[in-house]
Amino acid sequence: MSKETPASRLREARMKANFASASAAARRIGAKVATYTAHENGGRDFGREEALFYAKHFKVDPAWLMFGTQPASAANGPEHPEGAVIRELSLHPGEYEAKFDAHGEIDPSSAVDHWVMPENFLAGRLRVRASDAWVMDYQGDAMYNPSDPSSPGSIFPGDRAIVDTADRRPTPPGPFVIHDGTGILIKMLEVVPMTDPVKVRVTCRNPLYAAYELPMKELRIIGRVRGKISGI
Repeated sequence: MSKETPASRLREARMKANFASASAAARRIGAKVATYTAHENGGRDFGREEALFYAKHFKVDPAWLMFGTQPASAANGPEHPEGAVIRELSLHPGEYEAKFDAHGEIDPSSAVDHWVMPENFLAGRLRVRASDAWVMDYQGDAMYNPSDPSSPGSIFPGDRAIVDTADRRPTPPGPFVIHDGTGILIKMLEVVPMTDPVKVRVTCRNPLYAAYELPMKELRIIGRVRGKISGI
C-alpha cells in the first residue's frame, strides 16, 4: 500500500502506537472493528471526525493522517502545522441568495466553518490557491453511480468538495459547483463543440438523472471541484 494514502498513514500510526493488529487497535480505542479495518486497508475513506479520533488515540497529527504533512512529535507536545485557513460553505437548498452576490462572488460572512489545510497540498496536489479555495458540503446523490460506487471521482452525500472559485470555465470538462436557476449543485460540465452561442452540457454520474444543455451565459459557474474530503 502506498504511503501517500490516508489509509497507509493510518496503518503506520497504528503500528507506531504498538498495536499488533487493526482489530486489536479498534477494540482498544473503542471503534467498530469492521469500520476501522476498512479505513486502514483503504476499502473505505475516513473524514475529519475520524481523523481527529484516530490522531488522538495514536498520538499523531490529524493533518498528517489526512494530507501527509509532517506529523507532530509527541515528545515536543501538541503541535499544529502551519497551513491555509479555508472557509466552508453550506450548499443547503434555498440558500443561494444569502451566499453569493450578483456577480457570483461568495460572501465571506457566509462561511459556516473553517478548515486548516497544508499549503503544499492545496498548491501542489490540487493546484488551487488558498485564497480561491472553499470547502462545500454535499448532500445529493447525483455525483456517484450506485452500480459502481468505487468509481474514481465519485462524491457521496456527506462529503465535502474542495472548490477552486478561480476556475469557472469547463475546458477541460469536469465537476463544477453551479447554479442552474433551480439551486446550487455539483455537476459534470462540458462545452458543446461548435455552438454559437456557446452551450454547456450538464450531466451527473448517477444515470438516474438526465443530461441537459444550457447556454453558457445562463449557467452560473461557481468553481471547479478539485478534490473532496470524505464524510464517511
